[in-house]
Amino acid sequence: MGKMTVTPQTMNTIANDIENKINDWTDAVQKIYKLKDEMDAMWDGTANDAFNNMFAEDAPKFNNLAKLMQEYSTAIKTAANKYIQGEEEVKGIVSKR
Repeated sequence: MGKMTVTPQTMNTIANDIENKINDWTDAVQKIYKLKDEMDAMWDGTANDAFNNMFAEDAPKFNNLAKLMQEYSTAIKTAANKYIQGEEEVKGIVSKR
């Protein structure tokens, strides 16, 4: 089995990549809202009302995904920082010998 090395730098890079994806997702969601509003302006009737109700019910899911991904990014950065702090503590202890 191959060796896998994870460093704090790698973890921070991954966290930053996640944040970039969150931004991409947020941009896409804003486009969806804009298109929905444009469509709503051209469409009347009960089918439109049903669609708007369904869209309104699903809208929080769009935001929840971004929030969840931000939590992952924050957790990864926190873990990387704790690892760095631990390494510094050990380095301080060992260098006192």
